[in-house]
Amino acid sequence: MSYQWELDPSSLDDPRAIDRFWREQALSSEENREFFEGLVRGIAGRMPELDELIKKYLKNWKVDRLDKVDLALLRVAIFEMLFYKGKDPADPAVVINEALEIAKKFGTPKSAAFINGVLDNVAKDHGLSKSS
Repeated sequence: MSYQWELDPSSLDDPRAIDRFWREQALSSEENREFFEGLVRGIAGRMPELDELIKKYLKNWKVDRLDKVDLALLRVAIFEMLFYKGKDPADPAVVINEALEIAKKFGTPKSAAFINGVLDNVAKDHGLSKSS
């Protein structure tokens, strides 16, 4: 969904977008919907703050120049590590590993290394340990 917002920013303000995404694209069971919606709504509500955090970890680069997949993955992973307060908060190492697997599949050849560097620094700076 975060990636979709990059392609179509108007979908961020469309209350039906989450339902439509869930029906048409999410390949998950209904039991995961609460978690998914918590992430989507949380990311949408903190987008400027997430982008500022990402900006802090970029060296000689700008957020608007990032690959759209990389930006979406960074937003989701940082939100999940720092702000998600659902019933089962994820282990930061798991969040990072999942982001890396997605980056390898959908990103550029350099995405996984780039995302790993950013997320590892976020985890370290916020007292979260990466144990993998």
